[in-house]
Amino acid sequence: MTVAFVATLTVAAQTTTGKWSVRPAFGMTISNVYGDDADGTEIVAGLAGGAELGYQVSPALGLSLGAYLMQQGWHKTQKDVLYRQASGRSGFTNVTATERNLYLNMPLLANVYVVKGLALKTGLQIGWLLKANLNTKALDVSVDVDALRAYKTIDLSLPVGASYEYENVVFDVRYNFGLVNIGKTDYIINGQGYHDEHNHIRNGCLLLTIGYQFNL
Repeated sequence: MTVAFVATLTVAAQTTTGKWSVRPAFGMTISNVYGDDADGTEIVAGLAGGAELGYQVSPALGLSLGAYLMQQGWHKTQKDVLYRQASGRSGFTNVTATERNLYLNMPLLANVYVVKGLALKTGLQIGWLLKANLNTKALDVSVDVDALRAYKTIDLSLPVGASYEYENVVFDVRYNFGLVNIGKTDYIINGQGYHDEHNHIRNGCLLLTIGYQFNL
């Protein structure tokens, strides 16, 4: 509220009040999962693309509604895992697991212009999980598993970030703080049921995009 108040006093007009705009944008994600059961996970990079519809409420305040396809996930390495093969060979090896999930995210944001072209933004984002792929590797063997049923369909997050506009080109950076647990306790994968008390995790995702704004 303080930022919004100061902005209304100091910011020159960004664009005509009441104007609509559309901004396609593409970029990348840097994501991980957090929570009590996310020990040892590391970040993974992915792709993102979508568009936002904007409305200028006042010279200092704009609203936007977006739709983005975003790759999100995590990576984990478990070292010195004991293995035994049918041939009788045994030893220790590292096992890596990489999760790549595809979300359709829709952020509703308030954009407060603090100087001309520069906006601070926050709001609420709802996401729908479309795909979930878990890849594990050990001893030069790679296995892909459809892990969609291990996760809840709906995700909620709090986006916080900033954007800068120059000649209708918009650079945007925001971090989406996961608000809800996305893991299921009971689920089925490849016909086998699982009960996992240690599946309490939340998404965390840094989104970097560049887009072009078309005024309507």
